Amino acid sequence: MNKVAAWLILSAIIILGILSPAITSIPKPPRHIDPSNAHEEGPSPTELLILYMSVADSISKYDFSSAKNNLSLISNVYVPENLKYIIDRFNNLINDLIGYENNTRNCISSAEKAINKSNISLAKKLISEGILNLTKAKIIYDELSTVARDLTSLGIPLQKLDTILSRISDSLDKLERELLSLKNSLEKLGNLAETFLQITVNPHNITVGDTITIQGYLVDEWNNPLANRSIIIHIGGTSLETLTDVNGSFTIRREINIYERIVKVYAEYVPRGSDYNKYKYSRSNIVYLTIYFIKPSIILELYNKSVLPGDTIFLHIKTLPNLQLIVQTPFTKELKLSSSNGSVTLSFQVPLNTSEGTYAVSVKSLPNDSIGPAYAKAYFKVYKLDPDVVVDAPKYVLTGIPYTINVLCNVDSIITVSSDVLGYSFEGKGGSVEAEIAVPHTYLGTELGLLVKITPLDQRYRSKILVAHMNTYNTPAIALSVLPITALAIYIVYTRRKTLIVTTPITPLKPEQHVIVSPPTRSFLPENISRLILPLYRDLVLVIESISGVRFRGSYTFREYLSSIRNNLPRNLYSLVEKVFMGLERIAYGGSRYLQDKFISPLHRMLRDLVMVLKEYLERIRGGG
Repeated sequence: MNKVAAWLILSAIIILGILSPAITSIPKPPRHIDPSNAHEEGPSPTELLILYMSVADSISKYDFSSAKNNLSLISNVYVPENLKYIIDRFNNLINDLIGYENNTRNCISSAEKAINKSNISLAKKLISEGILNLTKAKIIYDELSTVARDLTSLGIPLQKLDTILSRISDSLDKLERELLSLKNSLEKLGNLAETFLQITVNPHNITVGDTITIQGYLVDEWNNPLANRSIIIHIGGTSLETLTDVNGSFTIRREINIYERIVKVYAEYVPRGSDYNKYKYSRSNIVYLTIYFIKPSIILELYNKSVLPGDTIFLHIKTLPNLQLIVQTPFTKELKLSSSNGSVTLSFQVPLNTSEGTYAVSVKSLPNDSIGPAYAKAYFKVYKLDPDVVVDAPKYVLTGIPYTINVLCNVDSIITVSSDVLGYSFEGKGGSVEAEIAVPHTYLGTELGLLVKITPLDQRYRSKILVAHMNTYNTPAIALSVLPITALAIYIVYTRRKTLIVTTPITPLKPEQHVIVSPPTRSFLPENISRLILPLYRDLVLVIESISGVRFRGSYTFREYLSSIRNNLPRNLYSLVEKVFMGLERIAYGGSRYLQDKFISPLHRMLRDLVMVLKEYLERIRGGG
């Protein structure tokens, strides 16, 4: 009897050894979709048409900034690789055309100003440059018209494309008309009479509040006085207008209240009315005024340059007596003060909701007769305290087993423990929280990162984000690997009837070994898993839940979930789901060899195709088809 039992155990071990490779090497299922024959869905013709219409409208209005913005939106539209070159070529041509039209427009604007100021040589240069840019734009337009025909392959009607091209063509025609008009104006300018404008200013050196006298005269090229003509006089940033008398002369007196050391004075004659087609623009000589005034110094002293939210800042101001001061802080309205004895001290509070950073307080003095304005600025720093945080979490975890994470903080806070990968989030308030988490058997990684966010209720403390790293071990995978060893041990004990002495015991996993908490430095899943598999895996679970009505629980293994949905899916769909889940199971339980690209890439294609088929099926049943 004992020998029979021994042989049964030995047979079980042999069978298990034979089946183990088979479990992890299920043959690849036949594809229900051949990727080589699948066609990627192209962009919406309506969406493209609307965007291109917007580009054309902006070009027709010479709003080149909006045209480029709309063009960038088109660049963000997904287009399959086999059609992408058409969109890229069309967009590049439009972008080049926009550049040449913009240059032409700038040349026209500058040429108009040059003609108004009778600068013939500059106007000629700008008009020639504008014509060159317009010619290049027309060449681009001809190429654009040819490439536009290829856009019909994206579903855009040819008639609509002609409308887009027509609007762009109209903008080119308008620029051509404007350049022609400028050329005509330039030809007329050559037949206009020259004018000469001269001024004198007395005195040249003054104090703020003094009066100056500006005299001048305007004559034509034959030295004939031009009477009753408007003259624009510029004194620094101020402009005023006067008329010439019967002798072509003018005189004005002006009190100067300008607080600048050097001021430029000159006059302009701009032909108007009938003079526009008779005389050229002229500008006078430039006279420089020297203005004397006292510029006071302002000294700012901050008693505390580094403060916490809620602290009070003291500011001491030193300057000349009896000045009107305006103080501006980031947290108060303008404060108007008087430096009666040349010294002022004030204080202001930093609000509790102030963010960390460097802030400025400024003080300016108002002018007072011969005393000019002055300005000074001082800086202070607002900082926050760093909370002390301890995260107590296991370093090693087994899937399917709940673990407790303790978070301690020296200040009452809102404490959040979360994992985007697991879709887990826990929030507590106070100085400490306990969060319980169980990693599902279907977790595909070998390491898990828990995000711990601390948001102190005391606004003097800054928020803090930490990541707890935990090594994860898949319980079903461990069970599969341990089972043959366990069976062999039983067989040896049973047959030899001897006590088994383990000289090197297996070290158990120690939950009391705690993690080192540090900021995140890398992904917790292999790059090919997180990029290719995980997003589609989430989509797959969501669409299966929608079709089957069976929620996916974290405690499920892949096979347990398959068992729960078996009767809720059509047989052909279930068969496809089962084959993909078996591939996912190999990733979770099979070790590093199943994380290689030669396995991941085919599984990624199967997973992508399955998600697409299930979504189509879901749409049909929702639509009653």
